Amino acid sequence: MICWPYFGDQQINSRFVSRVWNLGLDMKDVSSDRKVVERMVNDLMVKRREEFVKSTAEMARLAKMSVNEGI
Repeated sequence: MICWPYFGDQQINSRFVSRVWNLGLDMKDVSSDRKVVERMVNDLMVKRREEFVKSTAEMARLAKMSVNEGI
């Protein structure tokens, strides 16, 4: 996920996605020109793909556990 926060709680949500949950990249502090966006998409889908796939799988596992019936 590439987050480009604009106002309100988007700033906090974007930081959580990128720094806490490690599910994407935060564009808050970077320019939005074509080259920057291209680089971020490349980072997300090629260079750091395995890192994000692993984080996404872990988040999916935790989400499933949170809705399971108790023992």
